[in-house]
Order: sequence, then structure tokens, then C-alpha cells
Amino acid sequence: MILLENDARLFYKLQFQLLNYVLKSNNEKIIINTMQEYYDLPQDLKLDVRNTLWNNLQWIDKYIMADPDKLLDEEKQIINKWKQRIKGTFLLERILKKYAVFIHDNSVYGVIGLYDEIDELIDKARLPLYVEAVLLPFKNRIVYDGLISEYSVSFGKGIRDIFKDIYNTAKNNNCIITFL
Repeated sequence: MILLENDARLFYKLQFQLLNYVLKSNNEKIIINTMQEYYDLPQDLKLDVRNTLWNNLQWIDKYIMADPDKLLDEEKQIINKWKQRIKGTFLLERILKKYAVFIHDNSVYGVIGLYDEIDELIDKARLPLYVEAVLLPFKNRIVYDGLISEYSVSFGKGIRDIFKDIYNTAKNNNCIITFL
């Protein structure tokens, strides 16, 4: 499952504006005016900006207070909810039609894709996988911030069974978290 196209566009627009604010606040020499210019930046610079933002959520308050992009109230609310982000290492246990199953600290999250299905980015045959990601609330869904980094780790049958049990327990108890 993925976001509706208009929602995906809105997500990326808001994310770009926020990341661009963080970038400009930390590096006045770089002038970015379009999303494409931002995506054309070196990957390590974009990762630094991303990590600066998600490691210090005060950037969200600063951005909303400064309001350089003249956000609508709904857009401010969306961005403000991103302070509920969950950043870390997850176990990507399986990919279903409704969502991908991410496990973190024994909590099970149902995460949907943005423009692309998660199984278009991750080969299902390689699951389960340890991944680094940032999960964000977006319009009563959970999405990721557009970047998923994989760890090269393989699991034996015993540990795979434990992961499966965590998922099944959450499923059977209606405890899969699908919004933050």
C-alpha cells in the first residue's frame, strides 16, 4: 500500500521545506530553491541534514515558528506530529498488501510506502531484514521518511521463528500499530 498521489506530493513538499530550512540554518552558503536541487545534493550532505533534524526535534518548532514557507494550519499540524517520529533500527519482518511489518522494541508497526510500494524497494525473499529508518505519522497512517538503510545480517531459523511469533502475537491481539 502507498499514499494517495496527492498525499505523497504533500508529504514530500513538507519534508523538503523542513529539511531545506534545517540545511539553510546550518549552511548559509548553500542555496536550494527546488526539491530537485535538494535531491541533487551529495548523499552524505542530505544524510547529515536528515540526522540533524531527527536527532533534534526542536528544529520542527523552530521551523513552524519561523514559518518561512507560509504553511497552512493543516500543514503545520502534520509537521508538528512528526515530533512523534520513531527513529532507529527495526526488523522488517514481512511485507503484506496493507503494509510492511516493522518491529522495534517488541512493538509492531504497519508502515506504508510513499510513491513506491515497500516491496519495490526491498526484496521480499531477503526478509527478515534489519533496517535503519525513521517512521513518521502522516494522515492517520505510518510512513517512513523516504530512506531505508539495510544491514547485512542473516538470521537462523530459531530467531526467524521468534520474529514471526512477535508478529503473530501482535496480529492476534490487534496490537499492530498503524498510526502514531
